[in-house]
Amino acid sequence: MTNSEGSSPDLTAHPSRQITKLLEIQIAQIGLQIAQAQTQIDLNNQLIQTLNERSFEMLEDQSIERHNFNNSIQLLNESLERMNGFLDLLMAQEDRK
Repeated sequence: MTNSEGSSPDLTAHPSRQITKLLEIQIAQIGLQIAQAQTQIDLNNQLIQTLNERSFEMLEDQSIERHNFNNSIQLLNESLERMNGFLDLLMAQEDRK
């Protein structure tokens, strides 16, 4: 906005224009703060989603590891049972001699 002389209007001559301009600046600043807050919220939501996905993957990995460990223990127990049976046979043969 320019006056008839082509220069900026004198806001001091019109206090209501000063107030309006200040309010426009404050509204723009609030809009910027809202946009920044929304960006932060979006980033936080992405981080939460990533953490949830990673936690789920870790739980799956732990479940697989636990399953594999349990299978290993089961195989070890079966092997020990066979070894005990073999030792029983050897001892029985030794007793017969």
